[in-house]
Amino acid sequence: GIDGVVEELKQGGIKDSALKKLVPFLELERGQEALQSMKSLLSASDVGMEGVHEVEQVIMGAKALGLASEELEFDPTLARGLDYYTGAIYETFLPDYPHIGSITGGGRYDQLIGMFIGKDIPATGGTIGLDRMLAVMNQLGLIPELEASAKVLVVLFNEDGAERSLMVAAELRRAGIAVEVYPEPARLKKQFQYADRKGIPYVLVPGPDEWDRGEITLKDLSTGKQRTVPKNNIISEINKQDVDKE
Repeated sequence: GIDGVVEELKQGGIKDSALKKLVPFLELERGQEALQSMKSLLSASDVGMEGVHEVEQVIMGAKALGLASEELEFDPTLARGLDYYTGAIYETFLPDYPHIGSITGGGRYDQLIGMFIGKDIPATGGTIGLDRMLAVMNQLGLIPELEASAKVLVVLFNEDGAERSLMVAAELRRAGIAVEVYPEPARLKKQFQYADRKGIPYVLVPGPDEWDRGEITLKDLSTGKQRTVPKNNIISEINKQDVDKE
């Protein structure tokens, strides 16, 4: 609220005389009326009126490019990156999802590029809030169900078993089977859950005892069944299970 903002500004050393001039700006509501009120409040300030003119130019340009009036709203309280923006700033929102917050934002920053290349280049830009856009897309059901990137997950039984897991993965890949190796030793349950979440249908467990016997454990996550099969037959076993499902 305004009282809280005023109190913080006082604690920051802002004088009462300045606060008296500032509070009317804080009381402005969003919309075209706010821009007209700002004109009146800044009528005695050349710098202030220049800012108002810039905002009017941005609004005019946006409308000329096809943005409907009801989709464009002036907000005098919007603040972004006060240390580098030099002109109008903007943010975009989805009216039906106000809890998400802004999904894009940006503005004018004339001196920012010059900090890095030694000469000023006028610039306007923006950024996309990817995580927020994905949250909205998820709520709207716009994220498609994707097929698993791998057909087989080879578990990492322990550090000593890394070589076994990599050898199995290499053999399957040579046969044209897409494989993922779990990146670190973990409980088997966790690795099975990972494969299930990603839609990977088969999990191979190269346990040390089975490996020494020339076998490997194959689990079909679609049925929950698992069995030990000869290492040399693992490719044919996976292909056979695919055929059986068809």
